[in-house]
Amino acid sequence: MQNTDAKVIDVALKYGYQSVDAFSVAFKRMHGIPPAEAKKQGLKLTFYCRLHFALKIEGVDRMDYTIIEREPFTVVGIRRTTPYGGGTWAIVKSNGNNVTAEKFFGRFYDLGLCFGFGQDGSNDYMCAVEYDGETIEGFDSFTYPAAKWMKFEAKGSVTENVLGSVWQRINNEFLPQSKYKKSDLPTIEKYVSWDEAADICNVEIWIPAILK
Repeated sequence: MQNTDAKVIDVALKYGYQSVDAFSVAFKRMHGIPPAEAKKQGLKLTFYCRLHFALKIEGVDRMDYTIIEREPFTVVGIRRTTPYGGGTWAIVKSNGNNVTAEKFFGRFYDLGLCFGFGQDGSNDYMCAVEYDGETIEGFDSFTYPAAKWMKFEAKGSVTENVLGSVWQRINNEFLPQSKYKKSDLPTIEKYVSWDEAADICNVEIWIPAILK
């Protein structure tokens, strides 16, 4: 329904439903909306990867995602290339820059931009906040153009690496079967909450998307 111009009745018959009503009931039970509304922007839908029959059945876990169109926006912060992933966070937390960010922007850095990895494994990364004010000396900035985004959520235990698990499923399960792929723009991790003491995290993963 989302990826083609097919009519609801055609999709229903293609997948073995005897009527549009039966298909609509099943679709709404899974996604919470009628099938005709699936073509609208900004709706949260549910993805199930194809089943693979091996020693166990894989692909039965659901993944909720949202397609969002965003206008241009700018982020500011500290951008560094470090020998390993996440090294920029260690820098801003140890040198007091995160506290400085709170002073200027009213909050700590809550965005992590990944510009890419070098052949030696180094990571070009930026800790940032969204900001539409005047340029501030000492901070790096990056402006995103208008783009389409896929938003996922990683909620759960920090120690169980829920964030890494969601990334793995996006790259290994969702993207290979989606009509979208990552564009050349840096991906974003938005840290809604990250409490290592309580072992709880809530991170939004924003992937700039283009058609394959």
